[in-house]
Amino acid sequence: MKAMKALFLFTLFFSLALHVESQNIIHNGGFEDTPSTYTILLHDAYFIPRVKGFFEKKTETSNPPIETNKTETGKWYKKASNTGYIIAEIQDKEKASGEYSLYLRNSPHMNQDNPKWYQCVLIQPVSLENDSQYRLTFKAKKENDPENHITKLTAVITDESSKINYTIFIKLKDNDEWNDYSVLFDLKNFKERQLSKKENENKTFDYRNGIIGISANPETSNHKTLLSSIFLDDISLEKIQ
Repeated sequence: MKAMKALFLFTLFFSLALHVESQNIIHNGGFEDTPSTYTILLHDAYFIPRVKGFFEKKTETSNPPIETNKTETGKWYKKASNTGYIIAEIQDKEKASGEYSLYLRNSPHMNQDNPKWYQCVLIQPVSLENDSQYRLTFKAKKENDPENHITKLTAVITDESSKINYTIFIKLKDNDEWNDYSVLFDLKNFKERQLSKKENENKTFDYRNGIIGISANPETSNHKTLLSSIFLDDISLEKIQ
């Protein structure tokens, strides 16, 4: 009887441990929080607040126009230059599940002298363990527009200490359906590889003050941007080791 009870307790605690281990670190990954609690209402649409860099402590006051606020862990932000041609909008017309998803759009016909100017990164401050592995999963759907030229996304994790971006390029499937995507971030391995480089030998890495992001980079032609637009939903970041 005691052996059965001990086995039951072990199974229970093991199951609970697995449940805790698989929790989503990202808050509001399905964009189901009430939009007014984390976005800006403008012209009957909900827009994500903008920051100009990964580790800004305050939001910008333009595109979208808002009063500046402190950035917070567990909130979504649009990392982008000060232009109205880059959009991060919460909408309810296309979604993989629930009521809402996120729409990322790089508009066409913008001058592309500086490629970084038009990068649009959806980011969220997170606290991660320095020597762990994390799996990022999400659903994405290309906007059904014959002029839409988006072919890839970029997933990124970075930290405020080193400011070295750990990036993974994701080739999008060639259809306009909702598709599942998954990438693995091995922070320990990445850190060791970076520290082996002479230029990084004095760097420190601390992902307790980290950023997770998904970037929609515009395609270009003749130094002009092409339409690059996509819907994102059900974003999850889980520790696996």
